Amino acid sequence: MLVKASTAFGVLGIAVWVAMKRRRDAARFLVVAAATTVAGYVPVGRAALASVTVAAGRTSRASVWSPISRASPRAAEIAALVAVLGLAAGGAYRFRAYPSSAPAAAGVVAAYLVAGAYVLPWYPAWALPSVALARRSWLAVFIAVHAAFLVATYDLPRTAVSGTVGAWSSGVFVVGFASVFFTAFATALFRPSLLGPVLVNPQS
Repeated sequence: MLVKASTAFGVLGIAVWVAMKRRRDAARFLVVAAATTVAGYVPVGRAALASVTVAAGRTSRASVWSPISRASPRAAEIAALVAVLGLAAGGAYRFRAYPSSAPAAAGVVAAYLVAGAYVLPWYPAWALPSVALARRSWLAVFIAVHAAFLVATYDLPRTAVSGTVGAWSSGVFVVGFASVFFTAFATALFRPSLLGPVLVNPQS
């Protein structure tokens, strides 16, 4: 949270997981996380808050909301917020009972990656510590594939030319793939029977 406020989603996922074990411990966890964040920002003052909110109101071209943003940035921002909160809540609930908190943390971060308005290629790094602890899972595979999509979106040429590359550069394929990732993740959260347990081997 000292770098990006959106990384707090991972903290919330862990807090829900802890609350399923002991609610008092979850409260302590949130207090410590909040206190650590405040302690890190206080010495810098307003400049720190400005760096955290610099992306507010922006929409990246790899976001599923980019077409809406062109017509109404405010509408895209609201839609993204509602979707992220809904998927984050679904992720925290979906993975609450697993032996490890890793799926809960990674799942909530993944909610921001697929539904956030402003997502860049290095943002999946927020989930790396968690998915490393649940590497044999469909969630880890999903985040890895989505990360590859983000890198490809920003690395492929943007010069408009005819044919398939032209369609990509204009954003048609990017938005299409972003929509597929969004739909696939939402389906996996709210219809878990389609994929089964998130961990192939809970001990791995």
